Amino acid sequence: LYGYPPNVTSKDCPNDFPVSNTSQAEFITALVSFPSQEIDKAVRVVLHSTDNDPLATACIRYLVGRGTDADIQRYVEARISGAGEVGWTPLHVAAESGLRNRIEVLLCQGAEIDRRAANGQTALHIAATHGNTAVVETLLRWRPALNVKDEQGRTPAQLAMRFDST
Repeated sequence: LYGYPPNVTSKDCPNDFPVSNTSQAEFITALVSFPSQEIDKAVRVVLHSTDNDPLATACIRYLVGRGTDADIQRYVEARISGAGEVGWTPLHVAAESGLRNRIEVLLCQGAEIDRRAANGQTALHIAATHGNTAVVETLLRWRPALNVKDEQGRTPAQLAMRFDST
């Protein structure tokens, strides 16, 4: 089994699902439990060689906050016209993806909790929009500015109420 010591066999890991029964994106998503530099490198190769959006999204979710943010930015800019102008940080991506552990790591590493994207939204705006209460709670523990308004004059609380999400 890739990522395990050589003496580990599939019978030693009965809860692991066989690759043949899953999509490539689900496989990449499962790799988050076994991070390593070798897997990071392989996932970056997949990210830059795929045209499959769900697979690319899984790769980005795996890579965010793992020192590969330049790879993510390069992929997004190559695939989406004007993406470089969006201004999302890895913290925005983690908030949108519901990756609470990644959010904690990014903030511990010095990510700016109130960093605004081009549209004025912070990670808290993103989490509120997506109705992810657990992510909102994680971000709130880091004491973000609560009254920051995006370009349309909306605070995270207003977005949460508007979308009836949290």
